[in-house]
Order: sequence, then structure tokens, then C-alpha cells
Amino acid sequence: MPTENEKKLDAMLTDFEKSNATEGKNLRALLENTPELKQRLIDAIDKGNLEKIEPLSAQNKADGALGVYRANDKTMELPLDYLKIADKDAAAANMIRITAGHEIEHAINRDGIKNTFDKLEKD
Repeated sequence: MPTENEKKLDAMLTDFEKSNATEGKNLRALLENTPELKQRLIDAIDKGNLEKIEPLSAQNKADGALGVYRANDKTMELPLDYLKIADKDAAAANMIRITAGHEIEHAINRDGIKNTFDKLEKD
């Protein structure tokens, strides 16, 4: 039986799939085939630091980002162009794994990073 946080991840993926059917299906498959990455997303949800998955914004893409974690609204952005072909292109699938793995670490460590920045600002 799925845990509460597994249900939350499933709901996030379902929401993502509503606007990005192919990309969402491919993200879901990648997570099923990469259990450690899926668990890291669940860990971020457990900490209250991941609430949404969205496509990489045009501005972030133009700035050269492959992915983004927005700490203010607890959202991870992933590139649709790689997700669209991830089921047919191993390099694209691995790029998503690497990018999501990197961004989810920001989510997992959100509070510590925020505390460090707050302390630096104060000092």
C-alpha cells in the first residue's frame, strides 16, 4: 500500500501529466526505473520541501539552466525537451536523472541552505 508521501508524489505527477502528457508519462517511467531518485523526491516531500513539478520556464532555459528548484514555492522545474524524448533517448533520460537528482538535493537541504544564507546576511 502506498504511503501518504507516495500518494503526494503520484498526485504531483498526475498534475504534471495533465498539461504535459508525454513528458509526464516519461517522468513517471523514469522514476519507476530509478527507485533511488524516486525515494529522494519522496524524502523532499516528507520534509515539506517539494510540492509541485513544473516545466522549466522559458527564462530559466534562456539563462542556461537545465533544471531549477524554487525554494520560495517548493517547486522543481524540469526541461520538457529532454522529457519528451526520454523514452527513446538514453542520453536524454540520463540528463533528466542527473538534473532531477541535483535539484532534489536543493529541496532536501532547503532549510539548511536557507539558514546558512540568513546567517550570512545577518553577519
